[in-house]
Amino acid sequence: MTARRLMRRAVVLLAVASGGVFAAFAGGATGERAEPQAQTLLDPYTATQQTLLPFGERSHWLQPWRGYLATVPAKNLLHGLGIVFNPPPSRADTVAKQIVAAGIHLARLEISWCKVSYADPPHLTDLGTVRRLLMALKKHHVRPLILLNGNHGCPGPLRHVTLRLAAPAHAGDREIVLDARSADEVVPGRTGLDATGQYKAAAFLITKVAGNRATLARPLPADMATGPHHGSTLRYEPFTKPGDASFEATMLGWTRYVGLVTSTVKSLLGTDQFDVEVWNELSFGSDFLDADTYYVPGVGADQRATEEQLLRRTIAYVRDPSHGLPHVRIGDGFSNERPWEAGSNVPSGLNAIDKHPYPPRRTFPAEAVFNRVRPVDALGQPEGTQDSAGRWHDAFIPSYTAFFPEYFLSGIQTETVIRDLSPITNEIYGTEHGRSTHPPGAPPPVVWLTEAGMDPEDVPRSVLPRFHAKGALRWATAWIGKGAARVYFYAASSPGWGLVDPGSRDGGPTLAALGRLTKAMAEGSAPVTQRRSIGLEAVSDTHDHVQFEGDGTPGHPALYDRDVLGFFPFQSSNRRVVIALYVMTRDLMHAYRPGLAASDPRRYDLPPEWFRLSIRGTSGLGGKIAVDDPLTGQAGAFKVVSRNGDRLVVDVALTDSPRLLVLSS
Repeated sequence: MTARRLMRRAVVLLAVASGGVFAAFAGGATGERAEPQAQTLLDPYTATQQTLLPFGERSHWLQPWRGYLATVPAKNLLHGLGIVFNPPPSRADTVAKQIVAAGIHLARLEISWCKVSYADPPHLTDLGTVRRLLMALKKHHVRPLILLNGNHGCPGPLRHVTLRLAAPAHAGDREIVLDARSADEVVPGRTGLDATGQYKAAAFLITKVAGNRATLARPLPADMATGPHHGSTLRYEPFTKPGDASFEATMLGWTRYVGLVTSTVKSLLGTDQFDVEVWNELSFGSDFLDADTYYVPGVGADQRATEEQLLRRTIAYVRDPSHGLPHVRIGDGFSNERPWEAGSNVPSGLNAIDKHPYPPRRTFPAEAVFNRVRPVDALGQPEGTQDSAGRWHDAFIPSYTAFFPEYFLSGIQTETVIRDLSPITNEIYGTEHGRSTHPPGAPPPVVWLTEAGMDPEDVPRSVLPRFHAKGALRWATAWIGKGAARVYFYAASSPGWGLVDPGSRDGGPTLAALGRLTKAMAEGSAPVTQRRSIGLEAVSDTHDHVQFEGDGTPGHPALYDRDVLGFFPFQSSNRRVVIALYVMTRDLMHAYRPGLAASDPRRYDLPPEWFRLSIRGTSGLGGKIAVDDPLTGQAGAFKVVSRNGDRLVVDVALTDSPRLLVLSS
């Protein structure tokens, strides 16, 4: 039987089983009134939730994160939380102390190529700031992840210059007239006018100077007046393609930068217990990787080849025993925003494929995207119609807003990160993906989320603390529960985004919530010699609450809250398990209590909903049971229905933020 037929059969079986497998529970009606019927989802975790959604297809209904379930060691979460560390230097020590108290032991810190001086031999500029941040991390035993990056606003060593136009220039000009002093300062191929409408140094490179006439690598986009203009002289030319003399000179500059940074960090820390990430988000600031963004016509640059060589040569430098960096792990930042990198195609010696899964805020159907990615219905059946341009249009689009941390664990876009986290090996255009894939002769790389956060732009200021706290708890439990090795929250200090409250002794609500989460995971910790396999056999409810309504057809049903009930078990010892439970709501800013003011955080809290969970793998557990809410620090409501050998049935009240079901002997 095919996977798609199995999926359709499973839906039919669910429909048959839905009419009261469990009796109404906790809060159900009594006496003469008829009890509401429990609706049940059987075997929520099944491979078809992932396998029926190959790359090139998407679905509002299928949930790829439900394609597998594993009981994760609690130490994975305790050792896997990090933060982008960007406080003012004067607060570095305080913030480092606060994040450690919350259970965060990793920090990402950028030391950009721009911090290398233009002088020869080079040195790091602003070393005082770097030292202060690193010393704070060292003092509090936080492992740094050093971001190696070259944003085109300051892509590497450069010298700021003033270029004075002796005559006005006009849009479309390829030649400008400089005064004599400016003409003398020009280094052809490396000196240029800075962009005025964006942050880009030497955006208009000068390729030749004859007298006081300078030829530009590309036309001016706008008129320029006579007089002074900002310019830069780059130490290295933009990357062209491997083999070119200029490419090799620039690449040598990069490897010297890698050496300078790693040796400096090792010297300051007194150890090589730190890591590096190569590059940051290709979607902005990366023009320096492609000389064709500076030249019209282009010069035949090859950005993908440049990326590959930058990564390989950084790995080669770090892995060279003579450089004394055996404990440094390496992450690939070129993969931050794209799905192509996999264990099967990355270089040997790489430790991590890095991701920045920032969830978009998208309201359906108004903001639905139509392209060559085909929609799939709830039965796992591809559907829709194609227009003359090859774009697929859905047969039905539900009405809802998507704005939640697990967006890239869902199937709303085809680029789900589950493809790399999953134990199920899968393909993207013939390349094998999945947690078991690896380069020849090397272990599989893991996945690091080196930035994780949600855009706070439209969130009322008074709501931000709870918004960030709720989001952080969901990032931590869901993403590490699904197999991510690290999650670095964005960020310690940034307008709107900052998770650390400088005016609070404990760092504020987000750190307090994370502290309660990590404390629960660490309590009673002991070496695990008997791995447990906790499973969810069924989830049932009587309220039938939904994330969105369907159209009444089997292929387009409502998406019920039970369909997106997050169940993430963590094992802290042989006889203790902590299960993070919550409704994976589609929109963290949905107004559940519209009568409250927009500035009231309670407006956006899902009122607790009761679910019945049938949990297997609990033999020897259940002597002590508790439900804790790390968001509030309060106990959660629950009721044990039955215990039978290896199975526990429990009723529990859940909301849109993780509550922890703690089972111990």
